[in-house]
Amino acid sequence: MPDKKSTPTMEGFTWTSTPTKNFLELIGAGDGWCVRNTMCQLFGWPEGSNEWLAFIEGPSARDLDRLGEHLGLEWYDPDFSPHIPLLRARLDHPGIFLYASHLLGYSHAMYEPHLRNPRWLAPHYLELDPNWEFFRCLVDVRQEPHTEVSDTDSHSPA
Repeated sequence: MPDKKSTPTMEGFTWTSTPTKNFLELIGAGDGWCVRNTMCQLFGWPEGSNEWLAFIEGPSARDLDRLGEHLGLEWYDPDFSPHIPLLRARLDHPGIFLYASHLLGYSHAMYEPHLRNPRWLAPHYLELDPNWEFFRCLVDVRQEPHTEVSDTDSHSPA
Protein backbone atom coordinates (compact mmCIF):
# COMPACT_ATOMS: atom_id res chain seq x y z
CA MET A 1 0.00 0.00 0.00
CA PRO A 2 1.42 3.40 -0.90
CA ASP A 3 2.39 5.93 1.75
CA LYS A 4 -0.44 8.49 2.06
CA LYS A 5 2.05 11.39 2.16
CA SER A 6 3.59 10.49 -1.20
CA THR A 7 0.42 9.30 -2.93
CA PRO A 8 -0.53 11.58 -5.84
CA THR A 9 -4.09 12.76 -6.36
CA MET A 10 -6.34 13.47 -9.33
CA GLU A 11 -6.54 17.13 -8.25
CA GLY A 12 -5.80 19.41 -11.20
CA PHE A 13 -6.19 16.71 -13.86
CA THR A 14 -8.75 17.38 -16.59
CA TRP A 15 -9.88 14.93 -19.23
CA THR A 16 -9.71 16.03 -22.86
CA SER A 17 -11.76 13.10 -24.12
CA THR A 18 -15.40 12.44 -23.40
CA PRO A 19 -16.60 9.30 -21.62
CA THR A 20 -17.22 6.41 -24.00
CA LYS A 21 -19.11 3.21 -23.57
CA ASN A 22 -17.24 0.36 -25.11
CA PHE A 23 -18.51 -2.53 -27.11
CA LEU A 24 -17.34 -5.08 -24.49
CA GLU A 25 -20.02 -3.72 -22.19
CA LEU A 26 -22.58 -3.99 -24.97
CA ILE A 27 -21.88 -7.71 -25.36
CA GLY A 28 -21.58 -8.30 -21.61
CA ALA A 29 -17.83 -8.98 -21.60
CA GLY A 30 -16.61 -6.01 -19.57
CA ASP A 31 -16.84 -2.29 -19.16
CA GLY A 32 -14.70 0.80 -19.76
CA TRP A 33 -13.65 1.38 -16.14
CA CYS A 34 -10.38 -0.58 -16.19
CA VAL A 35 -8.23 2.59 -16.03
CA ARG A 36 -10.08 3.86 -12.96
CA ASN A 37 -10.05 0.44 -11.32
CA THR A 38 -6.33 -0.14 -11.87
CA MET A 39 -5.26 3.36 -10.79
CA CYS A 40 -7.37 3.08 -7.64
CA GLN A 41 -5.83 -0.29 -6.83
CA LEU A 42 -2.32 1.02 -7.46
CA PHE A 43 -2.73 4.06 -5.21
CA GLY A 44 -5.13 2.61 -2.64
CA TRP A 45 -7.95 5.04 -3.48
CA PRO A 46 -11.23 3.63 -2.13
CA GLU A 47 -14.43 3.30 -4.14
CA GLY A 48 -16.44 6.50 -3.86
CA SER A 49 -13.41 8.66 -3.00
CA ASN A 50 -12.75 11.96 -4.78
CA GLU A 51 -10.06 10.22 -6.85
CA TRP A 52 -12.38 7.34 -7.79
CA LEU A 53 -15.13 9.80 -8.79
CA ALA A 54 -12.72 11.88 -10.92
CA PHE A 55 -12.42 9.19 -13.64
CA ILE A 56 -14.37 8.88 -16.86
CA GLU A 57 -15.28 5.66 -18.60
CA GLY A 58 -13.14 4.68 -21.58
CA PRO A 59 -10.58 7.53 -21.61
CA SER A 60 -8.52 8.09 -24.75
CA ALA A 61 -4.93 6.88 -25.09
CA ARG A 62 -3.80 10.50 -25.11
CA ASP A 63 -5.51 11.11 -21.78
CA LEU A 64 -3.99 7.95 -20.34
CA ASP A 65 -0.50 9.22 -21.27
CA ARG A 66 -1.26 12.57 -19.63
CA LEU A 67 -2.71 10.87 -16.56
CA GLY A 68 0.40 8.73 -16.10
CA GLU A 69 2.53 11.86 -16.22
CA HIS A 70 0.21 13.73 -13.82
CA LEU A 71 0.42 10.86 -11.32
CA GLY A 72 4.20 10.59 -11.62
CA LEU A 73 4.27 7.12 -13.13
CA GLU A 74 7.16 5.86 -15.22
CA TRP A 75 6.16 4.13 -18.44
CA TYR A 76 7.99 1.52 -20.48
CA ASP A 77 7.44 -0.09 -23.86
CA PRO A 78 8.45 -3.76 -23.45
CA ASP A 79 9.37 -4.02 -27.16
CA PHE A 80 11.62 -0.93 -27.21
CA SER A 81 15.18 -2.18 -26.63
CA PRO A 82 16.38 0.78 -24.52
CA HIS A 83 13.41 0.30 -22.15
CA ILE A 84 14.01 -3.41 -21.50
CA PRO A 85 16.85 -3.14 -18.92
CA LEU A 86 15.07 -0.24 -17.19
CA LEU A 87 11.83 -2.21 -16.93
CA ARG A 88 13.67 -5.33 -15.70
CA ALA A 89 15.12 -3.23 -12.86
CA ARG A 90 11.57 -2.27 -11.78
CA LEU A 91 9.80 -5.64 -11.97
CA ASP A 92 9.55 -5.92 -8.19
CA HIS A 93 7.39 -2.78 -7.97
CA PRO A 94 3.60 -2.65 -8.34
CA GLY A 95 2.26 -1.20 -11.57
CA ILE A 96 -0.16 -1.46 -14.45
CA PHE A 97 0.11 -3.52 -17.63
CA LEU A 98 -1.62 -2.22 -20.74
CA TYR A 99 -2.79 -4.63 -23.43
CA ALA A 100 -4.14 -3.96 -26.91
CA SER A 101 -6.35 -6.00 -29.18
CA HIS A 102 -5.72 -4.85 -32.73
CA LEU A 103 -8.55 -7.08 -33.92
CA LEU A 104 -11.06 -5.40 -31.61
CA GLY A 105 -9.54 -1.91 -31.62
CA TYR A 106 -9.62 -1.98 -27.83
CA SER A 107 -7.13 -1.73 -24.98
CA HIS A 108 -7.27 -3.00 -21.42
CA ALA A 109 -5.44 -2.01 -18.21
CA MET A 110 -4.61 -4.47 -15.43
CA TYR A 111 -3.20 -3.72 -11.99
CA GLU A 112 -0.24 -5.90 -11.08
CA PRO A 113 0.78 -5.94 -7.40
CA HIS A 114 4.13 -7.43 -8.42
CA LEU A 115 5.14 -6.82 -12.05
CA ARG A 116 7.43 -9.84 -12.05
CA ASN A 117 4.39 -12.12 -11.64
CA PRO A 118 1.77 -10.87 -14.10
CA ARG A 119 -1.72 -12.28 -14.02
CA TRP A 120 -3.41 -13.63 -17.13
CA LEU A 121 -6.11 -11.72 -18.94
CA ALA A 122 -9.58 -12.94 -18.01
CA PRO A 123 -10.84 -15.74 -20.29
CA HIS A 124 -13.62 -13.62 -21.82
CA TYR A 125 -10.99 -11.26 -23.27
CA LEU A 126 -9.05 -14.16 -24.77
CA GLU A 127 -12.21 -15.64 -26.26
CA LEU A 128 -12.78 -12.39 -28.15
CA ASP A 129 -9.16 -12.18 -29.31
CA PRO A 130 -6.43 -14.66 -28.34
CA ASN A 131 -3.68 -12.28 -29.54
CA TRP A 132 -3.68 -9.38 -27.09
CA GLU A 133 -0.42 -7.43 -27.18
CA PHE A 134 1.31 -6.26 -24.00
CA PHE A 135 2.38 -2.80 -25.13
CA ARG A 136 3.09 -0.68 -22.08
CA CYS A 137 3.91 -0.89 -18.41
CA LEU A 138 3.26 1.91 -15.92
CA VAL A 139 5.32 1.77 -12.72
CA ASP A 140 5.07 3.66 -9.44
CA VAL A 141 8.66 3.61 -8.15
CA ARG A 142 7.64 5.58 -5.04
CA GLN A 143 6.13 2.36 -3.71
CA GLU A 144 8.56 -0.04 -2.13
CA PRO A 145 9.59 -3.02 -4.25
CA HIS A 146 8.75 -6.54 -3.12
CA THR A 147 11.83 -8.31 -1.83
CA GLU A 148 10.48 -11.82 -2.15
CA VAL A 149 7.73 -13.60 -4.02
CA SER A 150 4.94 -15.22 -2.06
CA ASP A 151 2.28 -17.64 -3.27
CA THR A 152 -0.26 -14.80 -3.22
CA ASP A 153 1.83 -12.80 -5.71
CA SER A 154 1.48 -15.40 -8.44
CA HIS A 155 -1.82 -15.12 -10.27
CA SER A 156 -1.22 -17.34 -13.26
CA PRO A 157 -3.55 -20.27 -13.85
CA ALA A 158 -2.76 -23.54 -12.09
